Amino acid sequence: MQLDPIGQLNPYVIVATMVIVALTYVALRRWLFVPYIVVLDERQARLDAGRERLAEAEASRQQAVWEVASIEADARAKAEAIEHDALEEAEAHRKRTMDEAIRDVDVLLARERAHIAKAREQETARVRSEAVTCVGVACTRLFGEGDSMIVESSVDRAIDRLG
Repeated sequence: MQLDPIGQLNPYVIVATMVIVALTYVALRRWLFVPYIVVLDERQARLDAGRERLAEAEASRQQAVWEVASIEADARAKAEAIEHDALEEAEAHRKRTMDEAIRDVDVLLARERAHIAKAREQETARVRSEAVTCVGVACTRLFGEGDSMIVESSVDRAIDRLG
């Protein structure tokens, strides 16, 4: 038995092994590695495209959020302005209505006061006339005859005291 490892090497086996390894490498590279790398490259390209679309969508979403916030702020400001204008208009309408109602009531009150004053004057004249007649009749019965000037004067003074 020989202990020399170099002497045991068979060059044909080494060449055959190298050829088999080279053929296996070429076959694996052609039918396995290249298609696998192509699939990985396609997948990576799809991932990169998806990431770009995701970044664009995120930017678009952020822009939309800003636009929505801006539109919402504008809408709030407009709503507050409309509400403020409506409140001012309602207050002005209430004031106009109240002023008109007060004017109407003042006119009605003045008219009714005039009516009452006229009715009071008429009633006072009627009462005075009846009082003059009654006092005149009483004076005639008591004193025989009464002076109409004195009777009217007495009735007028009594009415003035009553008021």
